[in-house]
Amino acid sequence: MIIPRNATPSRSRYRTVPVVTRSGQRHQGFTLVELLVSVALAVLVLSGLAQIYAASKKSFEIQTTLSRVQDTARYAFDIISDDLRRAGYWGMLDMQTAIANGNLSGDVPPNGSCPSSNNSWGLMVRRRLFGLNESSTGYRCITEHRAGTDVLVVRYASAETHNPNFDIVGRSYLFAAALEAQVGTAPLPFPRPLSDTITGYHHLRAHAYYVTKAHGTGGQPRSCEGVQIPALAREHLSSIGFPQREELVTGVEQLQVLYGVDSDGDGIANQYQNADGVADWNQVAAVRFWLLVRDECPESGYTDPVTTYVMGDKNYTPSQTAFRRYLYSGTVALRN
Repeated sequence: MIIPRNATPSRSRYRTVPVVTRSGQRHQGFTLVELLVSVALAVLVLSGLAQIYAASKKSFEIQTTLSRVQDTARYAFDIISDDLRRAGYWGMLDMQTAIANGNLSGDVPPNGSCPSSNNSWGLMVRRRLFGLNESSTGYRCITEHRAGTDVLVVRYASAETHNPNFDIVGRSYLFAAALEAQVGTAPLPFPRPLSDTITGYHHLRAHAYYVTKAHGTGGQPRSCEGVQIPALAREHLSSIGFPQREELVTGVEQLQVLYGVDSDGDGIANQYQNADGVADWNQVAAVRFWLLVRDECPESGYTDPVTTYVMGDKNYTPSQTAFRRYLYSGTVALRN
């Protein structure tokens, strides 16, 4: 068929054919309203996921802090407890018998005496246990003591024996026999001979536990966000018998101690007193102590729900409330 040049094509003959999928449905795009609804839903989902992540992260940080504080408290508690169980161990020697027989050199040390320039503190074996109540007055070996915290002193001899002739000159020793003993420093000869057969040469141990400032590199005090970090430290005997500082663990801000006094001689504590109330330290049969430990850094937005901690005869109210804390306490019976 011939179409004239000026003829207009029929619309029905050249109409657009819609694209149809195999399923018979036409392809259609999103409308603007549908797109906005989809974006809003996506934002809500992402916001929810972000909140879940933030809450999980916060919970993890809190649990990590609590775990760290509890581990610190447990570690410090175990160190002191183990030392208390060793207090008064002098090898095979009954120290009270040796003292009664007058075979132990040295006199009863004065209260609160810890010279920092000689070895006399380590040789005070007549007193297996000693304490100071919320003070370090007279204990010159202790510096930067945290006011309002107790000092606990424990003494004993090493379980293993040593040969003083092959040890560091000046190390503090206990020379023990069955019924007598004396203290001195390496090497031999002894300050004076013993009349009985020597049963062993033991290193002397003396530890004074106290709360102080934590120190970092170069001996500088440590702080976090402007707040001083506390620490549990102890004085111990150096290789030549002088008191020497040893920082044990950070975060301990309070130490309180009560001493169980056996007033009737049955081996059981009848009453618990602070250090100021103990008249005879040889009557102490048990020690009860409290450790309050906190995290090194304050936590933003946190307030300690406990305003006052009851620690024996002391009610302690921390001045800083933005720390997570853990209170640990226990009683240790003295074995020797």
